[in-house]
Amino acid sequence: MPEQSELWEKWIPVLERELGIEMKKAPAVSQVHGIDHIHRVWKRCLHLGTKLNADLEILAAAVYLHDLGRHYIFDKAHGELSARLALPVLERIDFPPEKREGTLHAIRVHDVTFGPEQRDRLESQILYDADKMETLGVIGILRYILALYGNQPIDFILEDIEERWRGFALPETRKLAEDDYEYIKRFFHRLKKEIDPS
Repeated sequence: MPEQSELWEKWIPVLERELGIEMKKAPAVSQVHGIDHIHRVWKRCLHLGTKLNADLEILAAAVYLHDLGRHYIFDKAHGELSARLALPVLERIDFPPEKREGTLHAIRVHDVTFGPEQRDRLESQILYDADKMETLGVIGILRYILALYGNQPIDFILEDIEERWRGFALPETRKLAEDDYEYIKRFFHRLKKEIDPS
């Protein structure tokens, strides 16, 4: 397995470039699934992956390509499409063939339409958890406001937050995310109270 320095030198620049190419081809780039989102998810995956001794090459490729489908469809069920779009990228960059299926699996099952039993590899659990952490804290508030506020009731948002919290696969993620989880819950409960004080 490569060291972190090798990852930065070899794969991260290539994956950054390829993500940019793919986003330019996409019909409707999602503002909440852009490069800033990818960088935050990668930071969390790197932290969890290092701690849990995961395959960091698989994680790096999965992180950079996991939301390709989001730029084509606005749907929680975008993992399959993202994996289909990721395969030719992995082939084009000559990503290690023995790691492609693990990468595509993590991408495929990272959306909430798949059950936890389908995320049966460590890298898929880490990607799922790191991605869902993005829905908590201040960033989570911004994402919910951009994506759902005004289109869905606040109770829908609160239930979505709870669903994502319950869905975390790893105890390490819960420790990492607890403050952000409490913060976003307080914010939307307060917002609900101020909008409907009765």
